[in-house]
Amino acid sequence: MKILFLIATFIFATGCGSGHRGFMRDGSTEQEFYSELQECTQKVTPQLKLCAGSGCVLQNIEIRNQRNLCMQAKGWRITKEEGRFMP
Repeated sequence: MKILFLIATFIFATGCGSGHRGFMRDGSTEQEFYSELQECTQKVTPQLKLCAGSGCVLQNIEIRNQRNLCMQAKGWRITKEEGRFMP
């Protein structure tokens, strides 16, 4: 029970409870966004994902967080603003 509480708290704290967020970078096109998103996703996703149960949830959260850091390093910001691109 304690583990489930910790997982739920972690998920909420990482943004799942905060509405739909996307990425925005001034002057960028949708094509640029999806190209860089694919690049970052491939960079951070393991070739072989071995997990089960809550381990998969935690692994997917970590992959998403690393992808977001990669996108931010390319100048994208995470936002709820209109006109954002959604992964």
